[in-house]
Amino acid sequence: MKINAHSIDELFKKSGENEPLFRELDKLITETVPDMGRQLFESPSITMIAYGLMPYKTTKTVGEWPVISLAPQKGSVNLYVMGLTCGAPIAEFYKDKLGKVSAGKSCIRIKKLENVNLDELKKMLLDAQQWYKENPNGNKG
Repeated sequence: MKINAHSIDELFKKSGENEPLFRELDKLITETVPDMGRQLFESPSITMIAYGLMPYKTTKTVGEWPVISLAPQKGSVNLYVMGLTCGAPIAEFYKDKLGKVSAGKSCIRIKKLENVNLDELKKMLLDAQQWYKENPNGNKG
């Protein structure tokens, strides 16, 4: 979901009913991986908070992409995690350990924080940070 926002605070305010969850997850991420930094990130299709940026290249695009990002969506807040752990995409590796979430290869969709295993979520974030430290030039996984 593309939200027209020019600051993180504006993105929070425009996230509707997901604002409390969105703020809680942002706080958890910034406390767990504070060295990753934090900034507003806009692409043509989505506006999100980015934590750590890495080089990104496709056949059509060259730029940067977040290692960890957080975006409000309809009915959930999506946590996107790049990188690999134990030979698998990080989000995919942790999806069955995180509790009641919906997950894909690099996306964790969260509806309620109380349904999430926060210890495993923090481990996942720390794994993403470690992967980024070892792969600062990409190889996004």
